Amino acid sequence: MRHPGSLLLFRALLLISLHAGSVCRVLAQEEPATTPVRSFSGAVTVTNKGISTIPTFTLGKPAATLDLSIAGRRLSFDPQMRFNLEDGRPWVMLLWWRYKILRSDRVRLHVGAHPAFSFRMTNVERDGTPIRIMEMRRFLASEILLTYQPSRHFSIGPYYLYSRGVDPTTTRNTHFVALNLGVLGVPLVEQVSLSIFPQLYYLSLGGVDGTYLTSRAVVTRIGFPITLSGMFNQSLDTDIAGDPFIWSVSATYAFGL
Repeated sequence: MRHPGSLLLFRALLLISLHAGSVCRVLAQEEPATTPVRSFSGAVTVTNKGISTIPTFTLGKPAATLDLSIAGRRLSFDPQMRFNLEDGRPWVMLLWWRYKILRSDRVRLHVGAHPAFSFRMTNVERDGTPIRIMEMRRFLASEILLTYQPSRHFSIGPYYLYSRGVDPTTTRNTHFVALNLGVLGVPLVEQVSLSIFPQLYYLSLGGVDGTYLTSRAVVTRIGFPITLSGMFNQSLDTDIAGDPFIWSVSATYAFGL
């Protein structure tokens, strides 16, 4: 039997979202006029174990991710492509569109939506002969993210993601509600800093749910395009099938024009 803590956490995160919205209205400032009209940037990440946007889901194998972003002052197109490094096959493709509703010194609010395409190998029979083919599954998703940064080294805010499976073999309704924290730019040695991003989240997957704790640590060197990171995901109380503990290490190369 599930513990009622998952439902309480879900309600608490929704209340935090509503409260943060009121903070947003009080603290909002005009977006800086120096924001570029259009920019292009990207990143390539290589990891020992591919982790999804929802950390509960993992490829379980070495993976690479290509992130691109074509951004204006408010609207951006942020495609993301993930690949299985063992055989080079695509794993997931996300075509994000995001809109910045608010972008001030301390408060940021954006909404986003995307179609997603998930790929997996499956066995079928053709003319009486079993063969292995790649199956594509389609999803539609939307998100809302609010971040409040009261100081240079700390941020907090809620995040909500909803996904709708289009194909019969997909999960029809997925709800992901999270509370994000950020400990930013803690100096380690000269020009090297550490940022830590804990996340407490509730996941509802077709009526089955659970609560989890995940965290990511990122080491950055000023002026150097490669960052190193590590993460873990620990289930707290869940009925969702999967590994109770997941970890990975990654290296990311960022570029921009």
